[in-house]
Amino acid sequence: MDPTTTYASNNELYIRIERVSKKGNQPSPVKFKAAITNYSENITANWNEETVFGKMDPIATYQNTQRVISISWTVIAMDYGEGKENLEKASRLQKFLYPAYDGAQATDMVDSPLLRMSFLNFIQGKAGGSLMGYTSQFTYAPVLEDGFFHDSNPYGLIPKRIEMGCEFKVLHEEELGWKIEDGAYVWRGRDEFPFNVGDIVETEDKDTNLTEEETDTKTTPAAVATAKEKTLGTSRK
Repeated sequence: MDPTTTYASNNELYIRIERVSKKGNQPSPVKFKAAITNYSENITANWNEETVFGKMDPIATYQNTQRVISISWTVIAMDYGEGKENLEKASRLQKFLYPAYDGAQATDMVDSPLLRMSFLNFIQGKAGGSLMGYTSQFTYAPVLEDGFFHDSNPYGLIPKRIEMGCEFKVLHEEELGWKIEDGAYVWRGRDEFPFNVGDIVETEDKDTNLTEEETDTKTTPAAVATAKEKTLGTSRK
């Protein structure tokens, strides 16, 4: 067995994507081994700015906060069987971006191509679940110089390596933001948002209880020079 598959399975190192279905059972999800090549997030607080005559600064009115995840990964096939499976996953992923219909007419569309995505603690919703959102496109790029497995009908060429990626725009399902309790700002959502690590624990600086004389002694140029000499293993002559 491919050792990367074993390692990914034992540690849940997968990017998991599924199609959100509002009517009937949803299609089976796809998951790729998390060979991440790029990951970044843009958190944007959107403001409406209105310029007023005679005022130096615009009047800014807050609108919303958006979270956009950019992720890219490599899909590698160790043999023909895995290459065929990878190509089937890529095909299913492309199908996820099409709407669902309950008839033959365009007006019979019953839902849009919403998605859910998860990847360890990077892409995670509440209770360890997935994030809901949407994307305008998935990048699918076979690496031509790595070659192909050849198959007769119906597959033809099976890429040995594929570069994939998307820009995932999160639709927040959690209660986020701040509330005021007893005159203090308190986070409304879960402390683990968004990376499942909890909030920072603030600690006060330790009181050294140095006297004025001790403080002056420790910060004189001579004391600093002596400390440096001790660090370097030298002494004054």
